[in-house]
Amino acid sequence: MTSEKYLSQKKTVNQTFSTSPALKDWLKRSVKIKHKEIPEDAKFRSVSAFINHFLKVALTELSNS
Repeated sequence: MTSEKYLSQKKTVNQTFSTSPALKDWLKRSVKIKHKEIPEDAKFRSVSAFINHFLKVALTELSNS
């Protein structure tokens, strides 16, 4: 797997995901609530930050199995 240091040097690109309106609303509400509970946790700063964290964890798990 590519090292995190190398990934941080790459330019970022926008990626679009299609989700149902219900899932989108759930994500927005959940992240907003968690951000109020744990404001110092970077993964709850925005929906985008949460999705990036989630994808990173999921891909790490896949590569370890």
